[in-house]
Amino acid sequence: TGRVLEGPLFHQFPTRVDTAVFFPRKLEDARQHLDIPADALVFVVVGRLSWGKGWNLLLDAFQKITDSCPKSVLIFVGDGEDRCALKDRATDLGLDKSVRITGFITQSEVSYYVNAADLCLSGSEREGWPTVAVEMLACGCNLVSTEVSGIRDMITDGLNGYVVSERDPTVFANAVLHALKLPRAVDHSTKIAERYSLKHLRSDLEEVWPAIRQLS
Repeated sequence: TGRVLEGPLFHQFPTRVDTAVFFPRKLEDARQHLDIPADALVFVVVGRLSWGKGWNLLLDAFQKITDSCPKSVLIFVGDGEDRCALKDRATDLGLDKSVRITGFITQSEVSYYVNAADLCLSGSEREGWPTVAVEMLACGCNLVSTEVSGIRDMITDGLNGYVVSERDPTVFANAVLHALKLPRAVDHSTKIAERYSLKHLRSDLEEVWPAIRQLS
C-alpha cells in the first residue's frame, strides 16, 4: 500500500526470571535443605546435559580445580541425553565421587541448589539468551561463564565473576580460582537480574505497546 511505518519495528524482550522463585537465601540454609556438607566447596551448573552446554569443558576444568581445592563438589542440576557420557567422562577423570547429577527437579529446588553454591558455572558454546545466568544472578550468586550472547550484560569481570573467552580448561579453571577470591556481589547481581524480572514484564510491554493498557 506504500504505507510508511514510523519508529522501531522490533523490540527486544529477553526471557524473564521469576524473582518470587529465584532470590537470595542463606547459603547455610540452602545446604541444610539439600543435605550438602557445610565445609564443601560447591560449584553448580544448571541446564540440559547436552554437548552444546559445554559439560566436557567444565569437567576438564574441574579436574584442575580439585588439585587446589580437594573438597570440591561439582553439581549438574538437570538432565539430558548426555547424562551417561558425562558420568563416564567424570569416572575417566577420577571425579566420579566429586560430580553429582540431580536429574530433573522443580524450579524451587533449582533455586536452592544455586543458593547452595560457592560459585556458579556455565560452559555453553552458544546461547540465544542466558536465562539460567539471570536466575543465578537473581539468587545473588557470582558466576564464571564462557563467552555467549548477552553474558557481558550479566557479568562484570572482577566484581561478580568472570567471562572466559577461550574454551581452554586451564584458562577456565584459573578464572574460577580467581572468582573464588571475590566477595559475593549480591547487590550487584540482583540489581542486574531485577531488570529482567517477570514482575516488570507488563510495564515494559506498555512502554512500547501502549494499547496493552486498555486490556487492564
